Amino acid sequence: SGEPKFDGWVKNAFLEKSGNNEITIRTNEGYTDFYVNGSYVHTAFDLQLKEGKVGLFAGAESEIIFDDFLLKTKQEETSLGLSSDKQENTNEPNVEFQEVILIFKTKIDAQQATIKTLQKQVDKYRSMLNYDTTIVARASFLEVENKVLSFKLDSTTRVLNQNQKRLVYLESIKEDVENGSNGDLVLNLTSIIADLKSENKSLKKNQTYYTNTNKQLKEDNKILLREIDRLKSLIKLQN
Repeated sequence: SGEPKFDGWVKNAFLEKSGNNEITIRTNEGYTDFYVNGSYVHTAFDLQLKEGKVGLFAGAESEIIFDDFLLKTKQEETSLGLSSDKQENTNEPNVEFQEVILIFKTKIDAQQATIKTLQKQVDKYRSMLNYDTTIVARASFLEVENKVLSFKLDSTTRVLNQNQKRLVYLESIKEDVENGSNGDLVLNLTSIIADLKSENKSLKKNQTYYTNTNKQLKEDNKILLREIDRLKSLIKLQN
């Protein structure tokens, strides 16, 4: 097991494409470290690993040519030479260096776990920031809509008040004229008053609509502003 975890093959730049390569395999309590030409490459861990089970494998269209095979254990040192050169490789990593490698590997694994946790927090805060930005934009839009509707409400109220004053004035004139003899003037005033009443009715309807819409926008804006404050407080607490 261990990385690469899918196919078990390890590619490394330390391998020479031409000439000889020196491969060192060191095992200790389930850990197996691989070295290529004296440089550390990879560590695998297997609870079922037993001492002595070390082999070489080549695919159907591959071959392995080796000049020397050196097997070393903690109890004794055995050399199985396939050439006249039996000299121990002085570049092979020692036990102390192997222990240092394992310590660094443990630290690296812990750091990678910490980085993964921090990345999750970064993604969370980025999502919160995007949500916060959306809320701010929505709040700004509602503030603008609120101002527009407030202006329309003020304009409608002003026109309504003017028409109501004019209606009262025309009603008083109509009453005076009805007491006289000019029927045409009475009919004309009656038509004007009817139009004003219809216009006032429409204005009152618009005024009610603008008032309700404006009220709802104000409530929506308050909710969004509270949500903005909540998110800002949450971010401060997390920091």
